[in-house]
Amino acid sequence: MSTNLTPCEALPAPIRPSTRRAPPPPLPNPAQLAALARLLHFKIAPIAKRCGLCERQFLRQFRRRYGRTPQSYFNRLRLGLFAEGRRAGKSDKELAQELSFWDASHLCHFVKHHLKITPK
Repeated sequence: MSTNLTPCEALPAPIRPSTRRAPPPPLPNPAQLAALARLLHFKIAPIAKRCGLCERQFLRQFRRRYGRTPQSYFNRLRLGLFAEGRRAGKSDKELAQELSFWDASHLCHFVKHHLKITPK
């Protein structure tokens, strides 16, 4: 029996590496995310890195999962923590330090901008 195959055709097809990427790691749940945000001063890049994602992947996944941008989410989280701190009787200076603001005036400006009221 004679085959009419050329030497290249007789070889098996080369194995090509898969073009599929492994799925990115999942985002933390809201409680873990809040703790991580406080620990990393509400900065998106370090939080993304800690989650095992580049910043862009983190932004896309975050928006897909929570329906808002990380910055919007962290701003609301900070406002909630501000309100809790105020109910606990903490000063603006203490809250500014806890919530990673430069100083109390920056905190007051942030609250006024988002809530349309002064924190006093």
